[in-house]
Amino acid sequence: MTGAITFETAVDIVDWATTLDLLFATTLSWKPYARIIDALITQEEYNALLGTGTHNLLELSLPSRVFYLYLLLKLDGAALIYLLSAMRDKSKWTRKDAGQVLPEIYKKYGELLGSSASSNVEHAEARKFTHIAQSMIEHTREGVVGTRELRVTPRIETLVDLHILEKPHDKRDSYVYRNTDKTGRFLRNFPDWGDDPTELDSTFFGRCAHVYGIQGTGAEEEVIFRTMMKNFEPLRASYGLAGIDEVCLLSGIDLLTSRTPMISEVSTSRGILLEKQTRFQDEIKLYVDSRGGIRYFSVTRNFLERFGRRT
Repeated sequence: MTGAITFETAVDIVDWATTLDLLFATTLSWKPYARIIDALITQEEYNALLGTGTHNLLELSLPSRVFYLYLLLKLDGAALIYLLSAMRDKSKWTRKDAGQVLPEIYKKYGELLGSSASSNVEHAEARKFTHIAQSMIEHTREGVVGTRELRVTPRIETLVDLHILEKPHDKRDSYVYRNTDKTGRFLRNFPDWGDDPTELDSTFFGRCAHVYGIQGTGAEEEVIFRTMMKNFEPLRASYGLAGIDEVCLLSGIDLLTSRTPMISEVSTSRGILLEKQTRFQDEIKLYVDSRGGIRYFSVTRNFLERFGRRT
């Protein structure tokens, strides 16, 4: 609905990718999560990008929707959930309606961060949201698209891309939104947002399956491990290592969106990899990040050949 990609919109896309932790802000080179995007893009989508196919590049596939929903919940989950909850009882609403509740959402999020803050930096981050909420209230001008609308628009537009909201096809109503069955299922499965970052990695795929109406069963350990081994090579960086979290996430997406949907949470897949590494120490090596946490791994080529390639 915005037309051709221009220099200005290309800059917006880069900023969005940086915000989602897909690009390094200084070099604009890929971060580990960005490699998942490349692994999810199909040949049909590449053909359309090169002008030799008919696929609509602006329509996200189900695997891509699952991927971006995970990232958005991880980075902005409180705002998304509080916003949709505020619009729960409206069958049809506008970005102005959503903007009206945004200051309260920022205030509530600031209180949430403040309740769990354990350092001066965390307390400062919590106060920042409270100050933004107050600023949005004080600088409102009637009849003008202001800070609240501009802050809320990219959030609700993204939820449309994820098929959690709908928009009328008439461009005159481009900032009108409708709740759908998926909106209700999303709010039932993500009813609130706690301050425990590990919760998403232990429950995301099970809840996501309900949101998108997927009937999935628990994946067996060997299926999970085999899928992870197939996903090592696509996510391997030039220095030979792949991020554990990224491989676990991509494997979970593959299993959930396969012809026979299966569920494996990120934390489950990670546990299986660490357990297998104790058995195959010569074939699988673990590496730590700058803080000393186990973050990356490598696999020998001979070992990978037992599992085939990702399709």
